[in-house]
Amino acid sequence: MSNDYKKYLKITAKQSGLTFSIRVISYILSFFLQALFARLLGSNNYGLYALGFNLVSMAIIFTTFGMPSAMPRFLGEFLGKKEYNKSKSIINAGFLIVSLTSVLAFFVLIIFKNTISIKIFNKPELEKLLPYFGLILIINSFLSLFSGLFRGIKKPSKFSFHKDLNERIIRIGLFIGLYYLGFRLFGAIISTIMSNLIIMIILFYEFYKTKLIDFSVKPKFSELKDVFKYSLTMFFVGVTSFLLNQVNITISGMYLESSKVAIYSISNTIATLSTFFLTSINSVFAAVISELFHTNKFEDLKKLYSTIIRLIIIFTTPLTIWLTMYSKEILNFFGKEYINGYIVLVFLALGQFANAVVGPNGLMLAMTKYQKFSLINGILIATLNISLNIILIPKLGIVGSAIAGTTAITSINILKSIEVYFLLKIQPYDRKIIKPIISGILTVIVIFVIKNLYNSFNIFFVGLMLIISYSVFVLIQTILRWDKDDLELLKALIRKIRNKV
Repeated sequence: MSNDYKKYLKITAKQSGLTFSIRVISYILSFFLQALFARLLGSNNYGLYALGFNLVSMAIIFTTFGMPSAMPRFLGEFLGKKEYNKSKSIINAGFLIVSLTSVLAFFVLIIFKNTISIKIFNKPELEKLLPYFGLILIINSFLSLFSGLFRGIKKPSKFSFHKDLNERIIRIGLFIGLYYLGFRLFGAIISTIMSNLIIMIILFYEFYKTKLIDFSVKPKFSELKDVFKYSLTMFFVGVTSFLLNQVNITISGMYLESSKVAIYSISNTIATLSTFFLTSINSVFAAVISELFHTNKFEDLKKLYSTIIRLIIIFTTPLTIWLTMYSKEILNFFGKEYINGYIVLVFLALGQFANAVVGPNGLMLAMTKYQKFSLINGILIATLNISLNIILIPKLGIVGSAIAGTTAITSINILKSIEVYFLLKIQPYDRKIIKPIISGILTVIVIFVIKNLYNSFNIFFVGLMLIISYSVFVLIQTILRWDKDDLELLKALIRKIRNKV
């Protein structure tokens, strides 16, 4: 094992471990926040909130113009080469672009609020809410930029600590206070604005302390041609990614009532738990890929990529088993009116599992020199997803949307893995993958037997089954014996988590 491999294994373990420990708590908070909104707002109001936030997510793609992806790609390279002026230049360019585009998008949203609310979604009650979502749009555009900045300096855990953890705590507190003052849907929106604004200010201060923000350094656009060419490509990738992952809510909002949108939104949020470990590792691995590839340490990159994929599979499989086996029981926590979405949750969880088990294949293309393939992939699969949504939603409702999304996500990940193999000559799966597969199959059998012998909607029992799912998987994996590289990365992650708990 080379010294460079050990170095980047430690970097990935450290930052992924920190991000993981933060996200464990933040996902619990998110679960509680979603349940709080779902129960207190009701499915109709929550559907409006979800639809408004979905519009914000779509607009952020345009306001950030691919810069959150460009930051880890080029900051990883510039800082690795100690080109600090270039680093400051790209950072200032990012702030300038987001400032101009987010304010412009805010006014566009206000001017066309009637058209959006009534003519597109046929939901007049959405019109008075859109100016508030415009404010959320401006704030979240900067938060998206900060996400890329902190990934670029290999400190995503700091961003996650504030955005994923502190923001949710603040939002929960504000919403509960506003709700008992008589504000329901507006309470949810105002608490979102205030909590995100507070976190944006904190993140600016935290990044300012790195001394990489220097507004006296004017962006030299002539030196940043490659950056903007890359960001333009990633902008289109972002558009296609939205059309793959989030447009389903938008199309559902066009065809179905708000309550159905709420059920789909809740199920989709829960299903993304299957990518919990993938996103934790991706948050730091993006810059690592860029640095290893552009400093010609290709063998270390190949080995690290393979090890990370196996560990993601090990972490993700028990969670997905739990999500699919106990879909009804999990949705019951959000309210009985959401239980009917259990089939949606099953399909979406399986789709996200397919997304997770192939690892950071999209980053392997985007952070090397094949970002154009990400664009082509996105166009093809987004077209498939939209087409299937338009065909299936009128016939099957939100279940049709879930089938469309799962089909598209699975297809795109198969395609990206094939491209990584042919373009980068990397095939990360070998005999070592057999043990996690066997452990997963046996865990499915055990959990299935337990569910048929004893089933309950009690939230504590359902939570216990998640622990049992992991315990069974780990026990079987231990019996089969862990791979040395997997165990080393796992131990490094556990050490970092333990140090922060």
